[in-house]
Amino acid sequence: MKWIFILMGFVFITGCDYQRRQEALDKKMHELNQREEILTLKENQLEIKEQQINEKEKILDSTAHVVSDSLLQSHKKIEGAWRVDMNCKQTNCPGSAVGDLKTEHWNITVEGNNVIANVISNRALSKSYSGSFEGNLITLTADQDSAIENATIEVQLQQSTEKEMEGSRVVTQTSGCQILYSLRLKR
Repeated sequence: MKWIFILMGFVFITGCDYQRRQEALDKKMHELNQREEILTLKENQLEIKEQQINEKEKILDSTAHVVSDSLLQSHKKIEGAWRVDMNCKQTNCPGSAVGDLKTEHWNITVEGNNVIANVISNRALSKSYSGSFEGNLITLTADQDSAIENATIEVQLQQSTEKEMEGSRVVTQTSGCQILYSLRLKR
């Protein structure tokens, strides 16, 4: 009989312990389900943000492509024959004076971002410039074999209208003297 009381006590104790463990397990399962729901919500939010970022990237890519295409088209508009009037605005070189005027004929071609201007004099190529676009500014330098002997020539141009460009030309001789011309190009 003593054994019966011991056995009943053991069953009672384990039964109470079982119910307490079951309640703790149910509580942990409830917490895990809540965490899983939170993670699922965060995962959905991340997917939505990722889709938004992908859409913005597509829009930016297409916009950059359109800007690039429009720049290439506007760059191509300068191709062709131009009459270039040069007016000496400043000089410290012997043999040149402020107010000196020169006229040249340039044939400009564009390949991508590269610009080539061939100077035609007496129906022959007398000089070549090459350079590139920097935004809406064209920067050119005279090729070494066609530059004035012992001098470097740098040109900067900006299109003012479809048929006109303006800019400057700087001739720097090895002696250090410079001649600054203002340029006006017309089709």
